Amino acid sequence: PFWMWLDSILDLIKRCLLNIWNDGYIIGFISKEKEKALLWDKRPGTFLLRFSETCREGGITITWVEQTQNGDPQTHSVNPYTRRDLINMSLPDIIRKFTLMAAEKIENPLLYLYPDIPKDDAFGCYYSSPTDATLNTDTVPSIHPERACPRLNPISPLGTYHLPLPLLFYG
Repeated sequence: PFWMWLDSILDLIKRCLLNIWNDGYIIGFISKEKEKALLWDKRPGTFLLRFSETCREGGITITWVEQTQNGDPQTHSVNPYTRRDLINMSLPDIIRKFTLMAAEKIENPLLYLYPDIPKDDAFGCYYSSPTDATLNTDTVPSIHPERACPRLNPISPLGTYHLPLPLLFYG
């Protein structure tokens, strides 16, 4: 079962997440306990992306920090997104459009990619269409192939090296 799970994760990366994996935006292989430890002292709205330990078909989950009424941080996670989900909408678009109904208002709790990158800075070049805030009556911005997203250091916060997938599959 472990090797089937790992194969599913690698397939998910290759088919749906390769660019953001290579950019270092997915923490990846960490436990729920480590996830909570990483997010514990982060400001509300900070989120990270990790692979689900329980989704047999391979999935990626989003976990974010929210501040409780007494001021303590609390983490929340969504059910894992699988390849089937990510074929219909890319993960960057899911992050951009993610909403929660809280106290009769709709809000997106995903504001800063761990450790502290505004989500539009990290994923903006991967959105399928420009956000309403960037639209202008004179011009509509377009994403050019030469425009690159800022890349994170290939060393994750855990000190493990993220191998580029082409090395995993072809080398």
